[in-house]
Amino acid sequence: MDINLLTSLEQQLRRGKVRPVYLFLGPEDYLVKRALDLFRRTIVGEELLAFNLVSFEAGSADMSEVFGAARTMPMMAGRRLVILKQIEELPAEARSVLTAYLDRPSECSVLVLTAADIDRRTTFFKVLQEKTEILECPRLKRPEIERWAAGYIRSLGFRISSPALSRLLDTVGADLQMLASEMEKITLLAGADRSIPDSAVDELAASTRHRGIFELTGAIGRRDVRTALRVLGSLLDAGESPIGIAAMMARHYRQVIVAREMLDGRKSRQEISAATQVPQFALDEFIRQARALDSGTAKRLYVRLAEMDRLFKSANVDERIVLESLICSL
Repeated sequence: MDINLLTSLEQQLRRGKVRPVYLFLGPEDYLVKRALDLFRRTIVGEELLAFNLVSFEAGSADMSEVFGAARTMPMMAGRRLVILKQIEELPAEARSVLTAYLDRPSECSVLVLTAADIDRRTTFFKVLQEKTEILECPRLKRPEIERWAAGYIRSLGFRISSPALSRLLDTVGADLQMLASEMEKITLLAGADRSIPDSAVDELAASTRHRGIFELTGAIGRRDVRTALRVLGSLLDAGESPIGIAAMMARHYRQVIVAREMLDGRKSRQEISAATQVPQFALDEFIRQARALDSGTAKRLYVRLAEMDRLFKSANVDERIVLESLICSL
């Protein structure tokens, strides 16, 4: 689904051209989120969401509840909206239940399925291809992202130079959700003529590295492998080197070790900030991480990252794979 096709899809839905089942297929979460928001607004309406919207995660969903919701009559609306996310995680039996539903879908609801990827050689995909409206949500290529980002800035009522926009994409990477968030922030630094100065992007570049590392280490601390890999990918796409990321992570855990000892010694926030040199915007999250991570774990992570740094410098290895393997092993 090209991002511009969201407008076309909205027009179809508002004209009443609605299919009983849709599948948003692809890894671009921003496109999926935008499309789901569109369905919520047009199929149900904000004022009736509490009555006519039900959402399930495929990995943990009871399929009888899913299709019971789909066959329930809507309240004060033309249709209910039922969302089943990440159907690639459905076991074989649940897939059979879903394909049976697709033979006779409910006329009183719209079922929206999402999946990051499905093996297109399988019978399951062929059934989905035949019985649902598939909207592809692929990762956008750089030229597409540039066009989208320029249009997004214009939609906010601001202007940005092409070099500054290119620098912004280099800094933030290809994650559209993160790009949208960062573009909204830098508009606060626009001049009276509503143009975004190059200096705003330079300030963003300096802070993005810190935020990215904090987000990455926070996800590692929560054992949230999926988020950690996504943030790592965004940092690498933004031009950060694997060696540089490992070094920043090692520095972070060294600071955590210091902060953990200071917290145990009942030191103040101001003393911790001065000792660790953590920037103010990240101090609350840093202290939260330090409280959640015991010194022993922080020390083990620090040692592994130090060993990784030596490996990067002494051996011919795929540095990205080594970093991803570290994250997956935690």
